[in-house]
Amino acid sequence: MSQQFPMNLNVRGRRDKDGTEHTITLQPLRKKLKHLMALKESADAAREQLGSAVKAVAEETGLMSGVVRKLVNARCGDRFDDERRAAEQTALIFDEIGEDLNPEQQQQSLDSLSNGAAKPNGNGKATKNGDGAQPPIGEGDPPADDPLGGAVLEKGTAAKSERSKSAAIAH
Repeated sequence: MSQQFPMNLNVRGRRDKDGTEHTITLQPLRKKLKHLMALKESADAAREQLGSAVKAVAEETGLMSGVVRKLVNARCGDRFDDERRAAEQTALIFDEIGEDLNPEQQQQSLDSLSNGAAKPNGNGKATKNGDGAQPPIGEGDPPADDPLGGAVLEKGTAAKSERSKSAAIAH
């Protein structure tokens, strides 16, 4: 059911859970608008005070403000156990793999070094030769951006001699 308002607005009221539409009456809003605005201003002021207090405690304790705020929010709500579990899981993954730049690529690199050929990437497409495998180390064309020209490094000797050659050519 819609109601006709000034300026020819055809507005429908909110619905209950059972789907019944309400009739819109603006008089209660007019009566309580100032009170609602005052509550909003109080909430804004309280939010600002909370932010200042959290920042002060964070500075005093040496913790980050976001961490202090997260604890306060968790303790005030009913999600404390969930937040604790999330914090434990976050600590676990940061401790175990947090500094690995890309664990999948790191594992592929290890696989490539151990058997001389790379495995197909995650989508199953070929990585170099069209069959999903690269030639053994030291064979095939070196990448264009390879400063050593494809030299196989054994205990650093090849790298030093190639660097020496590059330095001699540059001078």
